[in-house]
Amino acid sequence: MLRPALQTARNARTARSFQTSAPRRAANGNAKYDTNESFFSGPWVQFGILSALGVTAYNFLPSPKEVVAAPVEGTAALEAEAKNESLPWLTRFISGRIAETTKDNDRFNDKHLRLAMDSADQRLLFNEAELPKVRRLTYPSVFEQQSPNCIAVGTETDLSNLVIKSEQQ
Repeated sequence: MLRPALQTARNARTARSFQTSAPRRAANGNAKYDTNESFFSGPWVQFGILSALGVTAYNFLPSPKEVVAAPVEGTAALEAEAKNESLPWLTRFISGRIAETTKDNDRFNDKHLRLAMDSADQRLLFNEAELPKVRRLTYPSVFEQQSPNCIAVGTETDLSNLVIKSEQQ
């Protein structure tokens, strides 16, 4: 008797909570977010100002008068550039470090090439090393079917110790 009364009270409570809850709308109910987007909003204006400053700085800042050496040209050009006092200190520092690493890279590359060639030679050696192929006779009873007549002198082979192996052996 109490059970139906409790169920109706529970149903009335859930119905009341659904009726009194505030309506939820996706984007229209929240006035905090501005949906008016344009290229004149904060991030785009900052991007435009920084881009204009970067282009202006690139055009008006001084550049080195000499051609800067590249690692492709070899270590001699990089070492000469590292000793050139007319270049900025950062350029000299980077050129010196690149020259050192270029020498190390050449040494490492030579060692790697030598080890790769040794490995290839060993692989060829081991890949070529095979057991000789054994040709098994399909019909081993051929050795037992020889005729004792018409055999020329010296052409007969001694088959008394012959052991015939099957393919499983």
